[in-house]
Amino acid sequence: MNLNLIYVVIFAMVIWGGSWASAKMITNYTNFEVILFWRLLVTFISLIPVLWITKDSFRIPKKGISYAVAGGLVMLFYNALFFLGLRNGLPGVGGVFVTTLNPIVNFFLLAILYKYKMERLEYLGLALGLTGGLIILKVWSISLDSLLAGGNVYFIFAAFSWAVLSIITAKSKSFVSPITYSLYLYGIGTVVSFCMALQYDFLAALSFDSNFWINMFYLGSISTSFGTTVYFIVSSKLGSAKASSFIFLVPASAMLSSWGLLGETPEWTTIVGGLLAISAVYLLNRKK
Repeated sequence: MNLNLIYVVIFAMVIWGGSWASAKMITNYTNFEVILFWRLLVTFISLIPVLWITKDSFRIPKKGISYAVAGGLVMLFYNALFFLGLRNGLPGVGGVFVTTLNPIVNFFLLAILYKYKMERLEYLGLALGLTGGLIILKVWSISLDSLLAGGNVYFIFAAFSWAVLSIITAKSKSFVSPITYSLYLYGIGTVVSFCMALQYDFLAALSFDSNFWINMFYLGSISTSFGTTVYFIVSSKLGSAKASSFIFLVPASAMLSSWGLLGETPEWTTIVGGLLAISAVYLLNRKK
């Protein structure tokens, strides 16, 4: 695996970690449908210059359209679950729940759908990633009822939907470039979310304060446009299983970003869990 690609995808995971704290800060401004629409619109617009700079084609082959439509709908579903979970569940739980379950669900979906045979060290890597996430979450201090209560269920479904999106993205590489795919993916998501936001005064968001728009810019242009596009590129090059393993790095970076942005002091659990997550990523991406 190209070393530069490793550095870029790790940086993208750090940015993703910051998106949890950023999203927490705007989730109560208005209805989630309105926030969802503006996030996807900002992402779509910010991808246009990226496509122009990389000189990728704005045209998508006919065979790639079905992947873009399927991916766009799944991505929209994931983002809706993301904001619903943040509003109705425990944000800290969600940040760890989704990012810890994503790689595990992805590997096992591949094992079921494509008869992907995992090695012993891959099982160990998944176990370390899960353990790291549970330690960061301090699962021993949370009752099972609280863990599965209310909005936290949204996070569980979000993890499954992201795993499905990763597989669709990895399969699309034969027909369309990752950046062109991303543009159409978020274009489709923007159109559908616009229809969802029409029942609300979505233009009222234009009068929101700078805190809302700074975080919206981060979520749309930096976290999603850059971070997610990098993830899609890695998925197309390495496959969804290897790419999803890097998501184990997100919980620790989410906790650290909450420290910087929200003043939440990191604990020893964050450090120990983060080290286990790094070990998991190494085992799942080692060369044979």
